[in-house]
Amino acid sequence: MNDATNDRDLELRELLETLAPPAPSRILDSRVTDSFRRFHQRSRWRRLLTAKITVPIPIVALLLLVALPVARLALSLRDVPPPPRIEERVRVVEVPIVREKVVTRWARVPAASVGRERASSEVKLDRFRSAGELKIRILNRGASDD
Repeated sequence: MNDATNDRDLELRELLETLAPPAPSRILDSRVTDSFRRFHQRSRWRRLLTAKITVPIPIVALLLLVALPVARLALSLRDVPPPPRIEERVRVVEVPIVREKVVTRWARVPAASVGRERASSEVKLDRFRSAGELKIRILNRGASDD
């Protein structure tokens, strides 16, 4: 029985070797090519939504270690009440200002020094008295001096 099956296998092999498959038609070839391109040609949105990015596990763990405390901080800051509102009150205070007085004093120069070529520039302030009281008035927004 073994010899009979081997003989059939040899005959079958010889027959298959002599037969050549028919050449594919150009229409069939173009249909298969078009079908392949349509299947693999996806829209940009679909490619974007179905894209894959491989990230190593240690990097994912590091990102989680950073993201979790930041998220916790953001959630805790959400519950903090806003600071109290500070109201500003403007109060106008008028302060009186007296115009500056120019004080002119005459100094007496001895008659002996009048005829000299070089007059003395010294002035003695023995009898000088300062103004008694100084009153100040500040006016806002460019008002005139009163």
